[in-house]
Amino acid sequence: MTFKKKILVLEENVQDKKILLDILDKDFLIFIATDIQNLQEIVDKQYDDFSAIILDINIQLDQKYDFLCTMNKNNQLSKIPVLVTSTTTDTHLEKRVLELGVQNYIIKPYKPEIFKLKLLNTITICESNEFSHMITYDSLTKLYTKEYFYKYAEKIIKENPSIEFDIICCDIMRFKLVNEFYGINEGNSLLCFVADMLRRDTKNRGYVAESTKIFLLY
Repeated sequence: MTFKKKILVLEENVQDKKILLDILDKDFLIFIATDIQNLQEIVDKQYDDFSAIILDINIQLDQKYDFLCTMNKNNQLSKIPVLVTSTTTDTHLEKRVLELGVQNYIIKPYKPEIFKLKLLNTITICESNEFSHMITYDSLTKLYTKEYFYKYAEKIIKENPSIEFDIICCDIMRFKLVNEFYGINEGNSLLCFVADMLRRDTKNRGYVAESTKIFLLY
């Protein structure tokens, strides 16, 4: 069974909205926002549900700039690819929305096959980047994962045979007791504090990874 990806749409023009539905309805599940406030409410509550957002930006520019800015600054919301549609070829507008993290700027009228390909390509690229980030960085500390660290360290050492490297492995003593006495959240906060400290102290001089509460650097 093939599950359709969910697309959230805010299209102000009634005719263009109908065209979009005709283009996408066969391959995607389409959810329609009534206005920019409704769009924000849906995203806040269901951001994990959507593979992309299609945003018509012809009216209420300031509110839509604010929406894009909010998404761009939020670690979770910024993962949702946004395609902005417009009737104007204004390069200043295009530059502005791209600076706010928009993945694609599409000029109306819609060209069905081209639009669908742009949407699919945008989703595929963003999902690929997200997967790559997940296997490269620890979700809590944002340090390299153990597996990526080993692979990258091996690469660096092989490429620089004349350089001597130090690899240090350190542990947080009795870390289990922190979780038991103060709770998981405090334990996570401690890990993030140590990670930030190591990241700061090794900036431009080494690499740090995290695995099972053990930090490695070189």
